Amino acid sequence: MQRFSRLGSSVCLLGLALKLGATGSAYAGEAPPRPLDPYEVLDRLGHALEIVERNYYAVPDRTQLTAGALRGMVRDLDPHSVYLDPGDLKVFEGDSSGQFGGIGVEVDIEDGEAIVIAPVPDSPADRAGIRVGEVILALNGTPLAELKPEEVIRKMRGEVGSKLTLTVRTKGERPRAVTLIREHIRVSSVRLAALRERVVYLRIRSFQEGTHRELTDALASYRRENGREAALILDLRNNPGGLVREATAVADEFLSRGLIFETRHRDQVETSAYARAGGAYTSGKLIVLVNEYSASAAELVAAALKDNGRATLVGARTFGKGSVQTLIPLSHQSALKLTTALYYGPSGETLQARGVLPDYPVESGAARARLVVREQNLTGHLEGSPDPSPETPELSLGAPITNDELHNGVIRKVPEDPRGGPDLALARAFELAIASPSEQPRP
Repeated sequence: MQRFSRLGSSVCLLGLALKLGATGSAYAGEAPPRPLDPYEVLDRLGHALEIVERNYYAVPDRTQLTAGALRGMVRDLDPHSVYLDPGDLKVFEGDSSGQFGGIGVEVDIEDGEAIVIAPVPDSPADRAGIRVGEVILALNGTPLAELKPEEVIRKMRGEVGSKLTLTVRTKGERPRAVTLIREHIRVSSVRLAALRERVVYLRIRSFQEGTHRELTDALASYRRENGREAALILDLRNNPGGLVREATAVADEFLSRGLIFETRHRDQVETSAYARAGGAYTSGKLIVLVNEYSASAAELVAAALKDNGRATLVGARTFGKGSVQTLIPLSHQSALKLTTALYYGPSGETLQARGVLPDYPVESGAARARLVVREQNLTGHLEGSPDPSPETPELSLGAPITNDELHNGVIRKVPEDPRGGPDLALARAFELAIASPSEQPRP
């Protein structure tokens, strides 16, 4: 045991050994190969490291070799188990807290370019005139085409007070260089807009530290000024998830009783989260917006509100990420983000690879068709419950469009009356919100 404790990764090594030894079914008529002993795995890794260090044409970086070995060890388990080196871990922790050193711009990274979704108000990017729809081509002279998406995010963030030069292209103009000084950035996760007919629109962009408090504060402020809302639209579209404890607290505010979710580790119930009495918004009309990019914790909230009969869902089938990742610290400020369980909704079915189906499907209105990749399309994804709608194609055509008015189908500036606007799902949700019971359309 002393040998394992010094290495600090005995669980992961044991998991690798079990995985490598679990191929007996492929050996028909023969005894399955015996599982590799963890010490044999260590010997093999050490031997390979020694060979590379001795024979590679140049002296390799041992830190880089070790990080590569750790990444490879968990890469083939599933798409969400990853090794986080110190830089990756800082980005991950910044995403969870909503606070980091950066320039204050939200981007959509695609085809070697970063398209500006929105600058954070009063951030360095905002004050420098970076606007929605502009394209960032390079960071400190390095073309984004040479970088992976996670490397782009890491380069945008950095020490407060440090400089970052962007090469920015505005439509119809020549690229220009903009030098910014990084500052402490705090990104709000909740956005509230007052619509007509006393309908409140609430969007949660992700579940980070303080999301539950932001939501209750925003609604309390609205009620103080306007009285109780007639209906509420909760927008979880393009929400990748985040902190499950924050998502659980949000769901609890809308439920007076019932299961929110449970996790199962190797088919055994590990944890169960139930709603408690006393939620602030347990009555009144509630419509939840979801789409192909609603994932993880966002799907937990949507499933809990739908399965408990609290909300009506509008939009598209969600992404289908129903697995639990646990952050396990390692030495030298690194960590493993390891899949340790599956999420199950109140219906008793796992969300993994199937997602949550809306009550009112709404086409995105895409100007051009492209493939939408969900969890079930990712290489090595974990299988969940059978898909209840086999007629739904695995790859949907018509992904939500992004333009000056929309980002992945979600309106950038919410109008008081969304009907007739480009955000088709929001328009349908608003119609449901203001409809009387006798006018309520069928799904």
